[in-house]
Amino acid sequence: MIIFGDKTLALLDLWSLEHFFTGCNSALLVGYFVKKYFKIDDQKTIYRVSLLTMLALELYWECLEYYLEDGASYDRVTYWFQGVEYIGNRLITDPIITVLGLVAIIKFPRLKYISLPFSIIWLYIHLFIFDNCMGLQNLIFGKL
Repeated sequence: MIIFGDKTLALLDLWSLEHFFTGCNSALLVGYFVKKYFKIDDQKTIYRVSLLTMLALELYWECLEYYLEDGASYDRVTYWFQGVEYIGNRLITDPIITVLGLVAIIKFPRLKYISLPFSIIWLYIHLFIFDNCMGLQNLIFGKL
């Protein structure tokens, strides 16, 4: 097990940053839907249910991502994902980092001025500049 490196081998990769900022960016939507659909007024309960909801959404994404990586979609999509993510990254660090993003934005609301532009630029770079999801990491660190 490697701490930082290629997504197929390591607990953390450069995409861990995007998971953190996704947690930040999703916090307001998750909080809104928790208040609206669960009819909760207590702030502590909203916070707890938001954490669980974020964790559930992240695990749902990780399941979907697995099928996309494994070839359940077009060959181009499978190629873009560059292999199946290491299970520790998928089920442990990615969900924890995403939930930490939600916690961080609640504690530091001004983080939204960094998180949304970061995510927009990040996704633009990975969808339109590099031909696969590990392109930026390979450019910065070489093939780890």
